[in-house]
Amino acid sequence: MKYYIGIIKVAALIILLPIILGKSTFSKTIQLHKDYKHIQTLEEQLEQAASEKPVSTPAPVHNQNLVSNGRLVELISRACEGNNVSVKQYEPALLDMEGDYKLYAAILILSGNYVDLVKTLKYCEDNIPSVKISTIQYEYDEKKMKDRKVEMSLSIRQIEE
Repeated sequence: MKYYIGIIKVAALIILLPIILGKSTFSKTIQLHKDYKHIQTLEEQLEQAASEKPVSTPAPVHNQNLVSNGRLVELISRACEGNNVSVKQYEPALLDMEGDYKLYAAILILSGNYVDLVKTLKYCEDNIPSVKISTIQYEYDEKKMKDRKVEMSLSIRQIEE
């Protein structure tokens, strides 16, 4: 009888050990693969959502004074209207002057949904190459903002003649 118990234990060890080890080691890999597939479907849905609501793209603006006279707000407001983003504040300032050239800086604060703010930012980068965005800062305060809106503060620079 002891002989059969030993054979049963060896057979159980040969059969169950690979199953237990395989399940414990491959479970993390299988979960990672499921997460990867889920992220891929989310990316596809995001691309479809972005393509459903295109922003009108006019010809890029070159060599125009935009920061000093506030025309930048006029150009950005077109994209803001399509993306449900509002312009909260615009403050231009002269930083430096040398000869005929002037360096202007502006702080532009936009408010809206995060995804819509990023779409507006992409619009600015693609269609207004004469201004350079030096810093971007996002702010969110749960106490003040009930609509889950985020504020994006852009620091913009432009050299004007």
